[in-house]
Amino acid sequence: MRKIARNVLMALVCLEVAVAAVLVGQRLARRPVPLLDLRRLDSATARDLEALRQQVDSDSTTLPTFAEACLAYGYFPAAEVCLKEAAAEFPESPELTYAWAICLERLGRIEEAIERLDQLSANALRPDLAQIARYHSGRCWLRLENPAKAEAAFRSVPHVAAAHYQLAKLLFRTGRVSEARTHLDAIQAEYGNDLRVLQLVDQVESEVGNNNAASLARRRLESAQALLNLDPNQQFLERARERYGLARQRREYDSLDRAGRVAEAAAVVREVLQTNEGWENRIPMLTVRGIELSLKSGQAEQALQLLEEQFARGPITPWMLELQGGALSALQRYEEAWQVWQRVVAMRPNADLHTNLANYYRAVGKPEEAKTQQALAFHEQGVEFYRSGRFEDAKGAFDQALSLKPELANTWYYVGELRTMSGDSQAARQAYERCLEIDSAHGRAAAALQEFSTEPRSV
Repeated sequence: MRKIARNVLMALVCLEVAVAAVLVGQRLARRPVPLLDLRRLDSATARDLEALRQQVDSDSTTLPTFAEACLAYGYFPAAEVCLKEAAAEFPESPELTYAWAICLERLGRIEEAIERLDQLSANALRPDLAQIARYHSGRCWLRLENPAKAEAAFRSVPHVAAAHYQLAKLLFRTGRVSEARTHLDAIQAEYGNDLRVLQLVDQVESEVGNNNAASLARRRLESAQALLNLDPNQQFLERARERYGLARQRREYDSLDRAGRVAEAAAVVREVLQTNEGWENRIPMLTVRGIELSLKSGQAEQALQLLEEQFARGPITPWMLELQGGALSALQRYEEAWQVWQRVVAMRPNADLHTNLANYYRAVGKPEEAKTQQALAFHEQGVEFYRSGRFEDAKGAFDQALSLKPELANTWYYVGELRTMSGDSQAARQAYERCLEIDSAHGRAAAALQEFSTEPRSV
């Protein structure tokens, strides 16, 4: 029995030695985890990334996470080393393949990036990533000055709106204007108010001599926004960044705010301001968020304290001054609030500012001044609606502004723009002329009138 026990014990020892040898061999075979220069990061993000890097030494399964973090924060050489090793260890992961492709492109190794994207585009388990890979491959071929292969890649993803835009731009530049219009038409319903789409529509319609459509596209540019996402990689990287440091803290206080726990959210922001170092470029953004949350939770004194600290550091923005006015008003220091709002409205007018001033003038018994400020509030609200593509709401706001103060020249100009876009050229002409009667130096109204072929007629 003793002999048998001794043999079993020896076998177990040998097994443990063999396993240890394998683990040591794997660790020696693996390249050392790259060190990162964390000085450019805020202190919380630096701590998170260093902790993750050290974790990889003891747990290789965290290597993909560390690799994606390196990629998200711009440590591309370190990310490429880790992604290559992680892809070898986890060859079935489409996310790793995608991250590796992004990293190679960022490093300028475009051909290698395309190889990884082609590998991913055939992945039937992740059709979403496969489509993104084909689209991104087209962008890479454009960087290599190979429009034929770029076109083929974009055509392979007919359900991706960004691919229609890229195709339209490519077709226009190669003289196939009619087909370019077809691809623009395919995304007009969803992205007709996108800034780049409208710019391309203007170019295409001008090329075929459709001056009315081109002019309409140019008019709509003022209300256009960047709605079409041409770089889906940014979403991938942003999701990775949100797990660490300052981005993680921001997600925490925003989540508390959405849950109605505003005072707790404000406390988190104040703690970040006090403890997280190395993020001087983000101080104004965080301070403003802290002020907003403090005001929202009824802590006006705390908001003023944050503002004073920021004013001592600089810079001072119009939005900070507007928040200062709000804090002073909440503390019933109305005269001081009025002085601040008067300063801000000359810098960056908006509907809320004019409404605040209207309320102040009503409170001090100045109805005419209150009426003017309320009219200007409706005007600014109309401009906001106009620029966000809500044209019916804009019309209602402009009508309210003119009912209170008919001599608002700029409001008449926007009414003219709305009437032009609706196809009512006669009513548009009248609005532009009314604008010029009030302000003869209004350049945009004068330019709009010149686009009409007939002589202007008065209101």
